[in-house]
Amino acid sequence: MSKTKAAVAKKSSRKPASKVLVGILTGSPNDLRTVVKVRDTLSALGIASEIVVASAHRTPDKVLAYIERAHQEDVQVLIGCAGMAARLAGVIAGHTRLPV
Repeated sequence: MSKTKAAVAKKSSRKPASKVLVGILTGSPNDLRTVVKVRDTLSALGIASEIVVASAHRTPDKVLAYIERAHQEDVQVLIGCAGMAARLAGVIAGHTRLPV
């Protein structure tokens, strides 16, 4: 596991002090370097967030399960970060009324 992936796993495994308001979904571990910057910016603004790796192509059931959990836990915004195909945000938007 690379240093970046290990740092993300370590930070993501901790329960945030406050309720998660923003769910950040990324299609691949390769995108973690980018989404960590998003999470860190939100954190600096006092906004609790979490990162989930779930691919619209390879693990669509995981994407849908996360969206369902986000609704149950009152997450307010979802961010989809994916590589070249960029399908993740569209899949998320197609299954929620939350801002994506």
